[in-house]
Amino acid sequence: MEPTLGATGEDSSLENYSERKKIQQSQAYHKKSRAAEAPLWPDSCAIGADPCEQITKAIQSYYRRKRTSRQNTETKSSKGPQILKCLSTENVLQFFKKYLTEFEQEEIKGYKKVWYLGQKAKKIQGSKSLSFNSGYDTENGYYRMVIKDHIAYRFEVLEEIGRGAYGQVFKCRDHKTMELVAIKVIRNDKSIHNEAMAEVKILDALSKKDKKNTANILHMKEHFYFRNHLCITFELLGKDLYTVMKENNLQGFSLSQVQHFAKDLLACLQLLRKEGIIHCDLKPENILMSDKNHNHVKVIDFGASCFEEKKRQKCIQTRLYMSPEMLLAKGYSFPIDMWSLGCILAELHTGSPLFDGDNWNDQFGCIMEVLGEPPMELLRGISNKCFCRYVLSADSQGFLKKIVNNNGAVRQPGSKNLASLLKTTDANFLDFIQRCLRFKPEERMTPEEAMQHAWIQGQLHTRKSTPKPCAADNTASGRRTLCQASFYSAVISMPTC
Repeated sequence: MEPTLGATGEDSSLENYSERKKIQQSQAYHKKSRAAEAPLWPDSCAIGADPCEQITKAIQSYYRRKRTSRQNTETKSSKGPQILKCLSTENVLQFFKKYLTEFEQEEIKGYKKVWYLGQKAKKIQGSKSLSFNSGYDTENGYYRMVIKDHIAYRFEVLEEIGRGAYGQVFKCRDHKTMELVAIKVIRNDKSIHNEAMAEVKILDALSKKDKKNTANILHMKEHFYFRNHLCITFELLGKDLYTVMKENNLQGFSLSQVQHFAKDLLACLQLLRKEGIIHCDLKPENILMSDKNHNHVKVIDFGASCFEEKKRQKCIQTRLYMSPEMLLAKGYSFPIDMWSLGCILAELHTGSPLFDGDNWNDQFGCIMEVLGEPPMELLRGISNKCFCRYVLSADSQGFLKKIVNNNGAVRQPGSKNLASLLKTTDANFLDFIQRCLRFKPEERMTPEEAMQHAWIQGQLHTRKSTPKPCAADNTASGRRTLCQASFYSAVISMPTC
């Protein structure tokens, strides 16, 4: 058989065609491999175009080639995020040096891998000759963050979502995994740093015990140092429960939804008690939505937490959720979290704090209005460090003084009915709250006992819940003076005594 000629006059027999096809496939393969490995040359930018925009597109194109190239993509398991390859420090200094400040050109040499440069940010021109951490800190030790700038040449700062006594929290994009995360940047202060390291220790212990992520606790991803600041990376959750109520005119949730939240919170408290950890600052601001349907929540802010055998001597608990033994400086243990839980669940249902005192003394008066006078043994032997020391008579023998709030009204013990304040006819819910709010810590339910309570074990309604109207006074209270920032601010702030 004579070979046939194609339109170009080439030999088009089956044997020659097959060999030409192999050569073409080999050439295409090598061309694709070279493209995937090609560096981001600066001269690839279009002439006359915005170099910043062009370099961003070049980096994005580079990452796209990495993702689609089988030979040059690293992946985790099917359940984990995709890990992108990074640029080397040498490549950055060779091709992108003009996008770095003089300070960063030296700083970046301490990083082996670079995922993000923050080339569109209006960067601070840091210098070792400047005061306040080379110009990157305020005089109070807060980090001067710039939107679109980087953290550790990996995270892109999108917005500040919280600020408190211990630092700031930023919403960021992790350019290593392209996930959204929350990064807590601790103030550049030695004492605060030591407190934050205690929180890291607790978070690390909880993460190891909650590997299946069933305890409804905010998980720490990692921690590192950047420009003399301790940074802690967390999963990014939704809004806190107080913000959700505030957006609905401080209306409470339906009882079925509160029941859902209670189960999630008790699962958290069970693990904490098992591991010997006291949260110490449970409140609606420290409880965040963990799913889009608002059916589940997670507990955050372990900055005030401690191990039971290593209790802190500082002021802890936000006033409106502070237990009687804390107000009286009688010591504390796990039951203070159960007291806070009772206060929280009541507020979630009604939309208003259950005990809304104007100050420390008035707070104790609010509690007595509902629960009556406390046992005498709880009042005897209190120290001068007691928050509400003016509640007692001068001889400190357990005689109570009249407590007057800022409006001049006298707080009469036992003058208010808990069922009326809760606005409920559910006997099981009322009993649950009552067993959380006992004056004597040893008489309160444990998380294990609470999980077996009839109200928790009752059938959970699956209908979608909406905040329920409440006739109570929903004006701003003294609690908000302790925590005014957005939902992550509670992660980093401690109540002020």
